[in-house]
Amino acid sequence: MGVHGFTVSKVEELDDVFAQAMKLVESGLPVLIDAKITDESPIPVERLQLDPKQYSQETIDAFKERFHAEKLQPFADYMEEEGLTEAGKATDLGGF
Repeated sequence: MGVHGFTVSKVEELDDVFAQAMKLVESGLPVLIDAKITDESPIPVERLQLDPKQYSQETIDAFKERFHAEKLQPFADYMEEEGLTEAGKATDLGGF
């Protein structure tokens, strides 16, 4: 008995491959998933393009779509929510 292998090169393939893999695992068979990835960060946290004070809505929408980040909000939103808008005078730039 060998290992059942899958290769994934697109995010869209993951659900199907995981479903197939889980069926095999549940029946006691070993599984290997070869996920082809790039050296690009899944989401470049050092270059978030979320804050409307810094980026156009078009840029924000494109960023969210590309990185499947529709639910992300600018850090400044959380600072304001906690009443910390004056903490570092840089909340408009996402700082604290």
